[in-house]
Amino acid sequence: MTERPPLDELLSLMQATVAAEGITTAPGAAAGNSFIDAGLIGVGANSFLSMLAVLYPGQPRLVDSFDITAFNNATGEVTLSTAYKGVAAPIPAGVPYKIVTFRFVPAEVAALQADVGDASASTLGSLYGILGNPAQTFLAMIGYEGALSLANKLTAARAALLDQITALRMAELDAANIPADVDELKASKGRQLFSMDFWSAPQEEVAIPAVAATLTLPIVTVADLPAGVTVVRAIAMVKFRMIENINAAANKLDGATVALTSQVIQVQDDTPGTWRDAIKFVDDQFGLAASTREGGDVLIGDTDIAIEVDGNDGYNFQYLLAKADLLGINWNDVQCGLRIWYSV
Repeated sequence: MTERPPLDELLSLMQATVAAEGITTAPGAAAGNSFIDAGLIGVGANSFLSMLAVLYPGQPRLVDSFDITAFNNATGEVTLSTAYKGVAAPIPAGVPYKIVTFRFVPAEVAALQADVGDASASTLGSLYGILGNPAQTFLAMIGYEGALSLANKLTAARAALLDQITALRMAELDAANIPADVDELKASKGRQLFSMDFWSAPQEEVAIPAVAATLTLPIVTVADLPAGVTVVRAIAMVKFRMIENINAAANKLDGATVALTSQVIQVQDDTPGTWRDAIKFVDDQFGLAASTREGGDVLIGDTDIAIEVDGNDGYNFQYLLAKADLLGINWNDVQCGLRIWYSV
């Protein structure tokens, strides 16, 4: 059995069949029988004559092929034997093409057929007996069930070779793992998370009193999340530019967070929804010396409130039953924020 050529040889054979390839840069002749590629300018006079030009290779509904009858070295215009799809309209710019090295000389074929037809039986009789009628044999070679041209037959042979190369490549792959790899890729895409931060307009001051009181904080509007997102996690944030103790004695928070009860910042969907604990405090937090003003901070919650913050909407913030040891502790230039992680 004859061994199949190595893959590299097959690839070299395929590459050797392509004389040129590119994309048209300007419309061709109005008759539809030429195309122009400025990239071909200067390749040499009479290049590509009798070779096969293929327009729209790989696009079954658009592809067409022709033998080349002329080439203009100065303009890069390639003249074809017939109009594209038989339509008298310029082949526009932007059309992909390939020129393959198969040579087609219709005039010579016609002359050969005429010569064979004119030859006398006495001259060719002995050859007929050995080889058969050359004219009939040649026509049988270039025919394909009496319909296809030699160009189409060679194109089919090239496609078969490409199929063989593809089969060789597929044999090198573990085909059984391809579905599993695709499933893993899909699952990985589903696990990818994106995040966005949303902030309120500033509020000039929030005053924490010595008698527990619920304080209203700025509203955060969540917008621009993509349609169909799933909010995986959301946390609340509060920032203030300065914090000050306006009392003549040292001051601090009085008491730690009691869940859903006091000393906690909560978030609620403004439809309305349910108040959810978001940022907690500990007793004696914000310890400040007497009559002191310090730089501010960003408070970042550790509680996931995605059950409440689930998409584009407005979200209310409040400081539930805030209380300082003494009157009072002030936050200046306050903003509230939401950090949201989501998948699409």
